[in-house]
Amino acid sequence: LVMPTAQFLAVLYALAGASFILFFTGLYDDRFDMPSVIKLMLHIAAGAALYFLGGGIRTIFDYTLPWYLALGVTVCWTIGIVTAFNLIDGLDGLAAGLASISSICFAAWILISGGKIEAYAASTEEELAKTEWHQTLKSLL
Repeated sequence: LVMPTAQFLAVLYALAGASFILFFTGLYDDRFDMPSVIKLMLHIAAGAALYFLGGGIRTIFDYTLPWYLALGVTVCWTIGIVTAFNLIDGLDGLAAGLASISSICFAAWILISGGKIEAYAASTEEELAKTEWHQTLKSLL
């Protein structure tokens, strides 16, 4: 049994926090028809929670982003993904199918990497280079 690293747990808690906000936003919106400005504010809050709880996008192509850019990219990415799934949600199970496919691909990635997904939680290139997954991939190439 492999124990998760503290950094992986931080990302997991960040995802749980953002998911909590998004879940209850969607639940309330389905029941009571929430105004779109309020939904946007809650989606921004979910992206900010994802960043400030330890998750989020902190590097792009080996470039470590300053905190304010990382926060902006994380919030925009969160809003974009949520909006994309909301737009395709009414098309007879298409959103569920896409979510299933992405979950299967993520599970396959975990199996291929031997269950070590700390590469996902690595926020800098130096941390990524220290992970066993990255070393294994490097040796294969």
